[in-house]
Amino acid sequence: LPKDILDLQQHVSSVQHRMWDFQNYVMILGAICHAGRFDGVSDVQFLDFSRHKQLFEIRDNKIFNLAQGVKEKCDKVWHTYLLCFNDFSPKMCYLRHLLVFVHCANLEGKGYVFTDKEEANSCTPFQANKWNNPPGYQHLCDWLNARATANLNHGDMVTFGAHSCRATFYLFFILSGGSFHNAMRNGRHLSVFY
Repeated sequence: LPKDILDLQQHVSSVQHRMWDFQNYVMILGAICHAGRFDGVSDVQFLDFSRHKQLFEIRDNKIFNLAQGVKEKCDKVWHTYLLCFNDFSPKMCYLRHLLVFVHCANLEGKGYVFTDKEEANSCTPFQANKWNNPPGYQHLCDWLNARATANLNHGDMVTFGAHSCRATFYLFFILSGGSFHNAMRNGRHLSVFY
């Protein structure tokens, strides 16, 4: 597992429970999971999941997998990603973290999945919450770069940007034996799709 991501997970787990930090970690996992650009990851809505209910696997009130539609930047169609539990590396499991986040934030299942810092840190578990403001990817990049320099002791690392998680997706895809063409196709790269 990449040390930078594990360091972030440890940081998020060790700070006093702040929804903003946890939300940002979940967004990073989501971006790595489906080669997301942060403009698409920050604008995720519950509708992106509910429109693919036919692919959900839920038995005896237990979720085995969900599906998420992704349409970003210049995508002309929705692309569907099946989200399964990653039991080989639970710290990198997007679905597991996403479900915990939705539960902890007590989200009512409508509107945006993620929000800005003020809304995230003011949520209460005693009432259903509905986010009104997506966080925007620049806030996430700023958060990650601040964590990387202040808390993770990585020194002069390259600045985290909107395509950093896409590059991580491609790296994981190739290292697990996938072809470069399929990596680009699964990452919705325009030169392969259109």
